[in-house]
Amino acid sequence: MNAPVEEFVEDTNEKVSKISYKKKPKKAAVVACAVVFAGILCFFLDSLSAGGMAGNLLAVFSGFTYALVMMMKGFPGADFESSLLASHVISLSIGLPSFLGETDHSAKAWICIILLGVIQFGLSYIFLSRGLDRVSPVTASLTSTLEPILNPILVAIFCGETIGRTAVIGAVLVIGAAACYNVYEAAHKD
Repeated sequence: MNAPVEEFVEDTNEKVSKISYKKKPKKAAVVACAVVFAGILCFFLDSLSAGGMAGNLLAVFSGFTYALVMMMKGFPGADFESSLLASHVISLSIGLPSFLGETDHSAKAWICIILLGVIQFGLSYIFLSRGLDRVSPVTASLTSTLEPILNPILVAIFCGETIGRTAVIGAVLVIGAAACYNVYEAAHKD
């Protein structure tokens, strides 16, 4: 369960972006991030192990780069969409060797690949780009913490895996903080 590591790094980078933009973060954002950190820490305590260190390090790197996505939209002169295209070209070049070794080139496999590319990546980044035009990076970052936290919960519900009590407490903290912050922000629009 490396997603919580990734989210921790993403939220940490969100704080760094506020410092680099020379804007003082709002008190509500600081409190929400602190509660999210506490929730993610609960996941750390429940799931991190030395045996999964490579995955944990990859999750940290992934969280760092995803935080850059959130921050990039606000950089003066940044071309967000071109950067996304460049990131997909890099991903393709990294994944291409694995693809060349694949033996299943059936129509079903190609349809799945195309659907994943168009829907999971294409549409999601279009929505992300448009959404980042409308909400703050903090709101986007806190909201994005929900997906990796909900993944293990959904796996537990539908596949029968168990989640530790500490991880459940962490999930409640993350989901609660993100929800409360978003409701607060909507009620206190400038």
